Amino acid sequence: MNILITEHTDHCKKIERVPYQHPGSIELALEVGKRIKDADILLLENHGVLCAGCSIQEVINKTQTFEFLSKLTVFSKSANIELKPIVKKNFTTN
Repeated sequence: MNILITEHTDHCKKIERVPYQHPGSIELALEVGKRIKDADILLLENHGVLCAGCSIQEVINKTQTFEFLSKLTVFSKSANIELKPIVKKNFTTN
């Protein structure tokens, strides 16, 4: 995963994509349960985003950061602007 903004490392540890399953299905629940063990943000195809955290504020921060990164990616691609990832050695994390 490329790091585009420094907040990315603070709020978005790992993002996983969950293949489409019918809403409310056992298959969707099992897939989410399997992937949430290793990731704190899940992108559920055709459903939306699921963020996990230890507090409501942590989940809000992750959701807002993910939304910003998504918009940044879409806007830059539509304007043919290449986003250059930040190299981890150039900053420190908590």
